[in-house]
Amino acid sequence: ILVIKIANDVGRYFLKILYDYANWNFHLPGALQIQKQATILAIFWMIGASFVASGFGINNMDIKRDKSTGLHSSDGKLEHSRIVNGTDVPPYKYPYVGVMFVSGESKCTASLIAPVVSLSACHCLVKKKFSGDEPFQYPHKLYKPNVIQLLIGVVDFDFARGSLRTAKKLIVHHDCAYLMRVGGKAYEIVYDYGLIIFAEPFTKIFGYADVIELPDFQGTSLIDEMVRDEVPCVLMGFGYTSYDAEEPSSTLKELSANLRHQDWCARANRQITDYSDYHNPTICVTAIGMNQSGCSGDSGGPLVCGKGQQQIIGVSSYIPNRCGLNQLPTMYARLDLVSDWIHTITKNQQSASSAYVLISNWLVTSASLAYLLFEIHLS
Repeated sequence: ILVIKIANDVGRYFLKILYDYANWNFHLPGALQIQKQATILAIFWMIGASFVASGFGINNMDIKRDKSTGLHSSDGKLEHSRIVNGTDVPPYKYPYVGVMFVSGESKCTASLIAPVVSLSACHCLVKKKFSGDEPFQYPHKLYKPNVIQLLIGVVDFDFARGSLRTAKKLIVHHDCAYLMRVGGKAYEIVYDYGLIIFAEPFTKIFGYADVIELPDFQGTSLIDEMVRDEVPCVLMGFGYTSYDAEEPSSTLKELSANLRHQDWCARANRQITDYSDYHNPTICVTAIGMNQSGCSGDSGGPLVCGKGQQQIIGVSSYIPNRCGLNQLPTMYARLDLVSDWIHTITKNQQSASSAYVLISNWLVTSASLAYLLFEIHLS
């Protein structure tokens, strides 16, 4: 309530400044327009602050950042699932990227691909803990949906703001599996796709959340061509500044990378893990800078690539060694192989949420008109 009151006071303060400016300069062209714009600005400032602050319980969350969950090294131990030696991301640059919490602890990253659907990694939603002797496959034991929350729009935990939702349903790909190889040391995660469904949609009205749509993959030709050309990509996540850092960074990080040829990925994977097989569902990238790596994304984070407009083509899955090693490949689950599966689920959930979106828009419009009439009455 205090946050909402402060936001309202700030909105009214800016409104008063703009109104006074218009009144003092009433003879100038556009003075009336300034008054109108000031009113609209104040309306959305206060409504937006109310939505975000009561927003949804962000300030009431005991946010904990777990330093050892997600992607894993080839020795079977948990590996830091963070970007190493990345750069800070400015607000609103990636409005579709969110932090996934399990019982209040940050675990993975997810991408908003529809107002009520986010895309993450299967292994982020599987309840069984990773260790050297615990592979998993179907039937999967998942977390209860009500312990999963997604925070969209935050780039700095020290100034956390954004939209928060609680999951209604968790879905992972039927073929998702954690496979042990070579005496329990090397491993691989295949079909590492997970979807989080929300009862309450994220909205982009106030700039905190937006969706990233899957491209038209045209079968496998789009990603195959990108891999062949080794196009530039971006990795992102809340990251450690170094492998030995005690605490993860409080800010969203990004780093530049390139897709690599499939044969290069297979050769690098074989040299690191002594495992010669390499599954087609996986693509890999390496960071451009020295001693940078995705560790990566977080787990479940998006891989966005392209020479011009960047498109989401993968989900952060695993790494074959410890973070920060030069030219360390980061493995991503490619999305073109499951795009029909994702579209079917997303379409079904979209139709179920359309009524809520209409009601939400009506409430915002009604509140805006009510406040506008109130301001006119005061004047």
